[in-house]
Amino acid sequence: MRVSQLATAFPGPEPAPAPAADEDAVRWYFVPGAGVVQGPLEMASFGDRSLLVTLEPGQVGLLARAGEIRAVLHAGEHLLRVGSGPGRIDPAARLIVLETGRPLAVSWDESPRSDFADPAHSLPGGSAAIAIVDPVRFHGAFLRNAETCGEPFLTRLIGTLVQAHLTGILAAALGSGRRASPSPADAAAVRERLTHLAPTDLDAGLEGYGIACTALAWSAAAPGRAPAGTRATAGEADPSAADGLHHPDALVPA
Repeated sequence: MRVSQLATAFPGPEPAPAPAADEDAVRWYFVPGAGVVQGPLEMASFGDRSLLVTLEPGQVGLLARAGEIRAVLHAGEHLLRVGSGPGRIDPAARLIVLETGRPLAVSWDESPRSDFADPAHSLPGGSAAIAIVDPVRFHGAFLRNAETCGEPFLTRLIGTLVQAHLTGILAAALGSGRRASPSPADAAAVRERLTHLAPTDLDAGLEGYGIACTALAWSAAAPGRAPAGTRATAGEADPSAADGLHHPDALVPA
């Protein structure tokens, strides 16, 4: 069985039928909810044995070698025969599993004043729910050259990316960008853009990374900045939140 025969196009089909497993195959499961990114599972750890991998709905397995995706595995059972012979998986390959049904919760602090010409134009702190919509692009952007796949590191990295994209959106709202003497009209333009900003407004800047924003909220402490909702509905600030943020988990998912 060639590795390429395991590959399917995303999004995934119905759960794969159970293959005829080797009697001595090692059964391997990835626990749902244990992490948006799990692995990598090094194929070299199994020598010349077979590995029977079970993926739950919403889990996507990426079999990669030297940073290149060799197969995409969807929900179901997958028999991986590891070894150097014909039809076997190269021991140098590794398996990473993404849980596409659970978004990453990212947040950021207020942007430095130097990002804009006037404090009124600074990007307020906020939070967002980020979904993996294209596992292959996501791997290429964040995991291809990574030795580890820790979720805390990913959330910090993606939070910084979202913050930078939002800063660019606000700068565009000013037209000519930074000004030495911002006018009241500039401040009004920024407030208007923040008030009506929706998660879908981030699509153009995030799709190349294989991710999408499904919920967006601003710090409740930011005056005049109404929190945006999910793609489906608008959200309202949660006064009970200990850190003053309306967290994406509290919003109705798209």
